[in-house]
Amino acid sequence: MRLLCTIIKQEWLLLIREPRFWIPFLLPPLLLLLLQFLLFSKQNIGAGHPLFLAQWMLLLGVLVAPMSASIAADSFAGEQERNSLELLLLSPIPSKTLFLAKFLATIPFPVIFILLIQAFYFHYHSIAVIYFIKALVGAISASFIVNAFALWVSLKSKTVRTANQSSLLVLFPILALVQWKGAFYLESAQAFFVVFVFTILILSFFFLLSLREFKKL
Repeated sequence: MRLLCTIIKQEWLLLIREPRFWIPFLLPPLLLLLLQFLLFSKQNIGAGHPLFLAQWMLLLGVLVAPMSASIAADSFAGEQERNSLELLLLSPIPSKTLFLAKFLATIPFPVIFILLIQAFYFHYHSIAVIYFIKALVGAISASFIVNAFALWVSLKSKTVRTANQSSLLVLFPILALVQWKGAFYLESAQAFFVVFVFTILILSFFFLLSLREFKKL
């Protein structure tokens, strides 16, 4: 466990030391949030439009998902690009511990930013708690799916650029689904349950697929 935590800490330090790495993935939700505040006042759109506001909250959270793709894409493709992957594999660190640490290290940052952005939005507007919970779970689910897919792509890519560009492909159907069925998801208890189960299945599938790919290395 101590070894696992050490590897995760090292991964986080690498990200913290490269703040420019985050900027392209934080600007879209922040700009959308600012645009929403500029275009719609609390007097014109508040308690009378709770579903509309909840959809904006869901969309804001989903737009943080590219951050997951970028971080996960660098996990293994970045090591190959820096010629450090072989050194890691030859180290006394068990391969499963190394893989699990790489996987867990990619999760916190996107989730933290989703929580901050949506909590700020929830505080500013009058939105039902159930909508807040559903929007939060939906955004985190999108982040997990993108993260799991990007990790698998990172293992199959030789460069970070290739991994990053390929990883973002999964984001487009997610955004389209949010635009198309966002209101239905927020209002339906069944849809909420389906999304939760689907996320667990997709996450497990790509985790096992990535682990299998990692063992080939």
